[in-house]
Amino acid sequence: MPSKRKRPLLASAAAKPRPPKTNPFDEQWKKAHRTTQRKKLQRASTPSSNSFIDRRIGETNPALDEKSRYLFRLQRERANSTKKHARFSLHDDEDEGDAFFSFENMDEPDLSEDDKGSDVEDPVKGNLKQPVDPFFTVKKLDPDDADEEDVEPRTKREVMHELIQKSKMFKTLRQHQKHEIDDQTTELDEKLPQIMQLLVQSSVETPSQKPKLTLKPAKKDASIFNEDGEGTSTKHEPSHSFQYEDVYKELAQEKRATPAERLLTEEETAQRQKEQLLRLEKLRNDRMRNLDDDDERKKQRAGDDLDDDFDVSSSESEQSEEHSEDESDADERAEHKDHAFLESLLPDKLIAVEGEGRDDIPFAFRKAPWSASDLQSLFQGATVQQRSVVMERLIKCFAISLNPGKNRPKLMRLSEVALQRVEALCGVKKNFAVAAAEIDMLLNHVHALGFEQIASLWGRRHVIECYTKLAEGEGSLCQRWGTHNLLMLRAVGALFPASDARHPVATPLQLLLSEALSVQRMTTLADVVMGVLIGDTLLELLGEAERFSPELGAFVGEVLRGTVGVGPLAHVIEDFGKTEDTLSLSDYAYMISGRGGDNRVTRAKIINAVTCFAEELTFSGRVPNADLVFVRVPIDELEKETAKRMESIVARAQKGRIPLQLYTKTSGKRKFKLRNPRFSAECGVFRKRPRSTFDNMSKGDIQASAKRIRKAMKKEERGLARDVRREAELRTAELAASEKIRREERDVKDKAVRSFFASQQATWRAAEKRQKKLSGKKW
Repeated sequence: MPSKRKRPLLASAAAKPRPPKTNPFDEQWKKAHRTTQRKKLQRASTPSSNSFIDRRIGETNPALDEKSRYLFRLQRERANSTKKHARFSLHDDEDEGDAFFSFENMDEPDLSEDDKGSDVEDPVKGNLKQPVDPFFTVKKLDPDDADEEDVEPRTKREVMHELIQKSKMFKTLRQHQKHEIDDQTTELDEKLPQIMQLLVQSSVETPSQKPKLTLKPAKKDASIFNEDGEGTSTKHEPSHSFQYEDVYKELAQEKRATPAERLLTEEETAQRQKEQLLRLEKLRNDRMRNLDDDDERKKQRAGDDLDDDFDVSSSESEQSEEHSEDESDADERAEHKDHAFLESLLPDKLIAVEGEGRDDIPFAFRKAPWSASDLQSLFQGATVQQRSVVMERLIKCFAISLNPGKNRPKLMRLSEVALQRVEALCGVKKNFAVAAAEIDMLLNHVHALGFEQIASLWGRRHVIECYTKLAEGEGSLCQRWGTHNLLMLRAVGALFPASDARHPVATPLQLLLSEALSVQRMTTLADVVMGVLIGDTLLELLGEAERFSPELGAFVGEVLRGTVGVGPLAHVIEDFGKTEDTLSLSDYAYMISGRGGDNRVTRAKIINAVTCFAEELTFSGRVPNADLVFVRVPIDELEKETAKRMESIVARAQKGRIPLQLYTKTSGKRKFKLRNPRFSAECGVFRKRPRSTFDNMSKGDIQASAKRIRKAMKKEERGLARDVRREAELRTAELAASEKIRREERDVKDKAVRSFFASQQATWRAAEKRQKKLSGKKW
């Protein structure tokens, strides 16, 4: 085979070397170059901002002439306007609006669907002086103006000027109408109260108005028995529509509550009352010193200028710390001093003043009375009402809710001092009405304080003392008991509920009074008078609970049989139940002491009293059998006046006990009903024996008491163990919950730290990658 020869190279080809082929993998492009290429591509694909594109309807369709395009745009505009206002139109005829205007050359061209472009207006503004096309000239279809010449076309400037003027005119009209409406509204608001008052007065019927009568016309086949017949009058049915109007007006005029009018808590109420008292006390002191609020300034005073009531101790907390054992001994010594003070002071000097009393009662107190002498100094020269005000202000100044640790011992001591004063007031010899009123006042405040243990021990102690006097005393009933014992028992009965059938204080008190009526001997007229007073006290206690005492019924029968005297009955000046004082001790205290009194008057009052007892027991329904009261009553042997009254009582009782309230009680006898349930039978004090009777207990009683104490201690130990277990469980649950919360918080914190480090690493990697791109290095 012939060998292939190489072709000779030309000189030009030999002079120009062939360019080397580029490797696409070796090309390096920077970010600026890529950005430039992207912008060039966008500029090429985006139309120029200098080019104008007419986007009006019909401009893109070359088949439409100019008038066709104008007509198509007008139709589209009118269609949009009709669609926008169609829902508010009151006309049913769709072509009604076309009857007022007509357009020239309104031939409908053949338009295809492709010619419907957008309704965007031309953004380029035209020349305002350019005349409007005659195609848009509007003609009114008025027959009178048919022969007139056509209106000259107006320029755009004139049209816009007319629109602006009309807009300003309508705006002025709207403002004027708004001002008129505001004036009318203000005038109506001012006259609204008078109008509402007239409406309320017109809706209420006056009792003097008579119902209007209307005569109905005659009807066919009407008779005199027909209500709608001729000559008959019918009344209008009462309209009940005003009830709704009244309720609507009341709700409309009712003042709505605001958050500031919320109910206050107990602490806030006590604090507000104390601040009010302090402010009033400051004003009182300023008036006494003849100082004004504006002229009052702080002055530096020496020791001689200090007030009499200035307290040297700066901190009140030192005076009201909790009582320790030494302080309890000091309290016992103070109690003995209180009893000695009250015994040394005559009871009559404790009675309140009758008349105006003091006019310098302070509103606030710096110290609470700690003894009977302190309380007497506050009560000195004051009436019962003023003393009640003093007690109320003391309770408000040292309310427990303000500071329980400091104020509770003070109020407990105040309750004890008030009960000691009640004991002293029970020994008065005169002015029983005033003493009984002050006793009731003090008992009300003791009940308001609500220290059940103090009141229970006090009441039980006095019931035991009266029972000891009745059982171990000598002589008749009036020699064993006196008026002070009756007042004391009445005060005890006022504190405790008589409705509880097995109350540890009220039930022994009722049994004690019943025993005094049935067991003790009554040999003199004074004993019978004492029995009448006991019966009144017993009836007062049982009346609230609607219970009865068989002993009282037997006492009434015995008195009616055995108190028939010689000679006519004297005139009864006042009934037993109508005396001014609540215990009815006006004249009987002197009779009990045996110092005189007309026996005939006394006997007449006794018969009158027991007759009232009989009526109260019988007609109230508390006595199951009326014969229990009237058994073997010598009605024939009684005097004429008493016999008639007893016969009427017996007759009414036998006929069915027709209620007839002849025995009237004063208002003071009914005011204990609300405060009685305060000290109930569930008090723990009644489950213990008094400490004074422990020495007189027998051996069996001591063993039973020790057994009861051991049982109580075991029960208390079990309760304490149960409480300890419950506390341990609660503590364990709290520790577990706190550990769980701590663990969750730690996990959240660890997660946040990890996410922070991960974000930092990602940011660093992105920065490193961006730096490599900018530097032009290979990947």
